Amino acid sequence: MSINLPTDFSDEKERKIQELDGVLLAKDTLYLLEAKHAMTVEKIKTIAERVNQFSIERYPQKEFNVKYSKIVGVAYGTLFPIDCHQEAHRLGLMFMYPSGSRYGLEEKYITE
Repeated sequence: MSINLPTDFSDEKERKIQELDGVLLAKDTLYLLEAKHAMTVEKIKTIAERVNQFSIERYPQKEFNVKYSKIVGVAYGTLFPIDCHQEAHRLGLMFMYPSGSRYGLEEKYITE
């Protein structure tokens, strides 16, 4: 079972300071999702940096009172060149892109 969570994060004065395209909690893993139409290596690096800097403690929303043990960044896009696959893997991101008539998840790059 998974839970969709709020995607906008605010500071203590309720000013929006970060937004993600999706936030999902499944078991004890928090997935932070970012979508781009045309993925680039630079966008992959930015997504990885945002994921690495993410901390629930920074965001005081009461809706976000969740327990998790790990955070996984997920990058997805409609154009996802092979150099982006390699960079996402190097930076520890999961990634999705169109494969035939549906989105495929590159399982060979998923690490424990």
